[in-house]
Amino acid sequence: RRPMTPPMRNVLWASAFYQATVLFTVIANPYTANAVEWFHSWLLVGGALLVGWAIGAAGHARLALGLFVAGAVVVALFTLAQLAVNLSQGNTGPVYLNEPLLMHKNYIGCVLAFAAIIVYTRPRWLRWNDLVCLALFGLFLVGILAAQSRQALIGLAVAVAVVALRPDPHRHRSKVVLVAIVGAAVVVGSLVQDQLESGDQYNSAYQRLTWFAQSIQIWQEYPWFGAGLRWWYTDRFTEAFQPPNAEFEMLSSGGIVGLVGFLVMFLAVLVILWRVDSRFGTLAFVMVLMRFVQGQFDLFWVSVQVTVPFVIVGVCLGAESYAESRQHARDTTGRELPLDELRSVREMAER
Repeated sequence: RRPMTPPMRNVLWASAFYQATVLFTVIANPYTANAVEWFHSWLLVGGALLVGWAIGAAGHARLALGLFVAGAVVVALFTLAQLAVNLSQGNTGPVYLNEPLLMHKNYIGCVLAFAAIIVYTRPRWLRWNDLVCLALFGLFLVGILAAQSRQALIGLAVAVAVVALRPDPHRHRSKVVLVAIVGAAVVVGSLVQDQLESGDQYNSAYQRLTWFAQSIQIWQEYPWFGAGLRWWYTDRFTEAFQPPNAEFEMLSSGGIVGLVGFLVMFLAVLVILWRVDSRFGTLAFVMVLMRFVQGQFDLFWVSVQVTVPFVIVGVCLGAESYAESRQHARDTTGRELPLDELRSVREMAER
């Protein structure tokens, strides 16, 4: 639906700015995977925004978010079932899902964290029951703990803190949930500290430090434009790993120019979304913020974990546009069109 609202256009321009900055590395490092990933990353962000906008602007935001949360419930139940199997076998490690879902622990954690912040924020126009949402939040949090996804827990903690502390004239939210989230974050911090103090050079914390150092070495060979997107799929380096941190990945693959474009894109998107009406902007803001925080502790450019936040941003901005169109119809016809119910203008007019 056109025209797009100014926030939606500006978010797309921020995405285009990032693409322009990483185009330099595509030119400087001519190989197929580099060019393919350039288009792919634009689809992950810009394409996702447009899909979400199409859904929200057509009046299907409530249905779309409901379907996503329902899918997350399935993931959470599978995760808890697998946890029970693991515990019966004496395995207390992270949960990984096999057929039919085939999900890594951080994939599980991020998907459940996205769903958890949706039900915690629950904009009024969703018209969801508070008690049901609280129960779902608990389910998703337990699923994240079962997966032992530390990046998901930290990202969720930051997002919940922002939602709980941001003034909202349309809804009162209990701050009690912050206690559980902060407790989970403390546990994550202690686990990482234990790994670093263990002296085990092969645990995940030490492995990340090794990868960070190797990422810097590769960046130093290509300081301005980087070694190219998906350089770890080429045979130019003895190392073959995707850096488990957003900035190290951008620095090694896009250089200083690419990293600046990445940071400017996220800063611009967050500022734009913060200024949107809180009924629609708060959820969109924390989705992007959560993904940025998650990317500080593990791989960033991973398809679904990038697309979901930006699809939901598009849904929220589209829902705002849809509400504004009904406000205009209300002013024009003089009929009562409730702005907190995403029903079509025609349906409301017929009433």
